[in-house]
Amino acid sequence: MKEITAQSNKICLRGESIPVRSSSDSQVAGEVVSLVQQRIDAVVGRSGDRAPHHVALLALLDLAEAYVLAKRDFESFRASALEKLKVIEERIG
Repeated sequence: MKEITAQSNKICLRGESIPVRSSSDSQVAGEVVSLVQQRIDAVVGRSGDRAPHHVALLALLDLAEAYVLAKRDFESFRASALEKLKVIEERIG
């Protein structure tokens, strides 16, 4: 793994700075670190004085929910596109 070269190469959680390493390119890794930090900050803002592992778990759940919803949207889009493709193929063929 190479260390992230993006400027945001650490995640801050309850005053502790956690170094992050990634095998992704620096742009992707920087976006990931930024997204994770945003989710952690949002959890801290709405959850009050929770233990760091609770904050991390809640941020993980937020990210997992966003992933599941995006996956569902993609599958719906894919099914719709395949159906339209089928109609076009029937008209052509």
